[in-house]
Amino acid sequence: MSYKRFGVSLVACILFSVATSRAGTIQYAVSTVAPGEQQYTYLVSGFALAQYQGLEIVFPEASFETLSNGVAGAGFDVSLLEPNVSPGVAGDYTAVAQISDPSLAGPFSVDFIYIGTGTPGPQEYYVNQYDQNGDLEGLLNSGSTVAYQAPEPGNLALPGFLLVAGGVWRAVRRHLAGTA
Repeated sequence: MSYKRFGVSLVACILFSVATSRAGTIQYAVSTVAPGEQQYTYLVSGFALAQYQGLEIVFPEASFETLSNGVAGAGFDVSLLEPNVSPGVAGDYTAVAQISDPSLAGPFSVDFIYIGTGTPGPQEYYVNQYDQNGDLEGLLNSGSTVAYQAPEPGNLALPGFLLVAGGVWRAVRRHLAGTA
């Protein structure tokens, strides 16, 4: 394989890695905040939200009661809809961006009482477009939250590998330019 083809392949791999890592995800962790009361804390990444776009996380009525203390980072308005306000109505946590491209660093969290079996798990989420009055205009994306996972040591090494690979590539190019 020529050095030029190697360089093109390396750049293609890097671009693919960056593109696939930008897919939006919402990770969750569950903690106990008081006897009988728990909290979901969300780690939101990979979304770019414009003004009046927001995240909605669903709390199925068969498993949750009493949503409280909804929190979102700066630039967001939060609203909570209690589950079972009417029979069969799911609850939800909604954080709507009041500015374009607000920080997703958070915090994003909500307290709840869990009445389901087992332990609280993944939830459905939606990324929606709202109008300036807060009325839903349309769905932009949807998915399911995933349990928070600490980064694998190999994933932490990727930026260092890329720096080393770039240095090697530059050294090879300088060497080839000097021998031509």
